[in-house]
Amino acid sequence: MLNINTIVNYRKANNKSKTAWNIINSVINKKTINHDISLIDADGKICTDYQNIANAFNKYFTSLPHATSIINSASTPITQHNASPLDYLKSSCTKPFSKINLSPVTFKEITAICRSLKPTNSRGYNGISSKVLKISLPFIISPLTYIYICNLSLQKGIFPTRLKYSQVIPLKKK
Repeated sequence: MLNINTIVNYRKANNKSKTAWNIINSVINKKTINHDISLIDADGKICTDYQNIANAFNKYFTSLPHATSIINSASTPITQHNASPLDYLKSSCTKPFSKINLSPVTFKEITAICRSLKPTNSRGYNGISSKVLKISLPFIISPLTYIYICNLSLQKGIFPTRLKYSQVIPLKKK
């Protein structure tokens, strides 16, 4: 049950979340469970020393990739030792990938995206702010949508190299 001391202790606590969970666990009589591993059977030997237990876990988990590749090599003709990663992927992926159908971008979509930008004076690598972009939108919407970026890129599968650049500027914390 809760008493006045519990409430006072909660109010004085530095870590209120931890104190709240301790109170909840005491009210529901939840006991803490010790998950320490005091002994382990490693290769038929009982280990009680923490260093030997850690070494047994280390040995087990570092041997898993090798054991997994041996199991997989029985079912897959190509193993990691005799093939390139690309050959391994080709042999593993037997189902064809589904096609992606992209519909052309419309003036309306580009306009809505540009209008949703906050009108700020901050600029990207190209020196154009979102405020300038919004003002010039009626004049650049056609080349932006069809010719240069959106639809032509989708049709050809080529993204303009100049738009792959980014600018990272570290900001000093206050």
